[in-house]
Amino acid sequence: MDQIYTELLKIPPVTRTLLLSTCAVTLPCLLKLLSPYIFLFLPELVLQGQVWRVATSFLYGGAGLTFLFDLMTL
Repeated sequence: MDQIYTELLKIPPVTRTLLLSTCAVTLPCLLKLLSPYIFLFLPELVLQGQVWRVATSFLYGGAGLTFLFDLMTL
């Protein structure tokens, strides 16, 4: 466990934040714990106070092989 933590600390902070945020948004949707609709950018809902939709819409990766390639690219 200590080796994993050491390897994670080698990743630059911005990249580490993007990776963990993307996984935190996408994995619950893939496991059907949350609906992807929660993360869609809908301007009318943002104006009603749901400001998280601005950032989370960029973090949702979808499913499939392209999501894995996107993570590897990060």
